[in-house]
Amino acid sequence: MTELKNLFSPLQVGTMELKNRIVLLPTALGYARDGEPSKRLTTYLEERARGGVGCIETPCSFFPSSEGIEGTFILDGSEPAHIPAFKRLTDLIHSYGVPFVGQLITLMGWRKEKGGPYELVFPSVTAMRREFLPPREITAEEIGIFVRQHGDAARILRESGFDAVEVMGGVGAVVSRFMSPLANLRTDEYGGSFENRMRLPLEIIAEIKKKAGEDFPVLW
Repeated sequence: MTELKNLFSPLQVGTMELKNRIVLLPTALGYARDGEPSKRLTTYLEERARGGVGCIETPCSFFPSSEGIEGTFILDGSEPAHIPAFKRLTDLIHSYGVPFVGQLITLMGWRKEKGGPYELVFPSVTAMRREFLPPREITAEEIGIFVRQHGDAARILRESGFDAVEVMGGVGAVVSRFMSPLANLRTDEYGGSFENRMRLPLEIIAEIKKKAGEDFPVLW
C-alpha cells in the first residue's frame, strides 16, 4: 500500500496556511438562498470543516444573479449587501482553522448588469450543444466589464473574510475558451497569438490584485 507522506502535512499557499493538503472542491449544491448562505449550506460546509479538511472552496458568482432558481444556485459575490452574511459564514469556517476560498465561476452564461439578460458568451461563435442557448461573441467593450466584475467580486469576498479566490479557468468555460486556439477565432487583441489568447486571464488576475490586494491569493 502506498504511503501518503505529504497528504497530512501542512502547506503554505501565499497567505493561506493549510493544516493538510485535503481540499473540498467547489460544488454547486443549490443550497444558496437569494445569493446568500442558507442554513443548509452553512451546516454542510461546517461539517466539512469539522471533519478536518485542509481547505474549503465554494462557488460564487462574480456577475449579478437573478431572483428565482438562479438565486438559489450559488452565492452571489457581486453584491456588497451580502458581505455581513458571508462574514458570518467565513468566521464559522475559520473557527475550525480552515481557510475558505471563493471560486469566481461562470461556465458559459454571463450577465452584463443587474436585471440584464443571461446569455452564453464566447470569444467566437463555435459549435455548441443544441440544447443550450445560442451563444454570441462577446465584444471588446464587454470583455472590460467581464474583467472588472472579477475584480469587484474578489474585493467583496476579501472584505467578507475569504482567504483567496479561484478563477474558473477550465472545463470549457469562457476563460478557457479564450485560451484555446480552437475556440478562440478572434482577430482583435484577444485572439490569434498565444500572447493575445492569454490576455484575458492575465487581465483578470491583474484586476483582482488591483482591487483585492497584491497579497490576496488567486488560484486557478
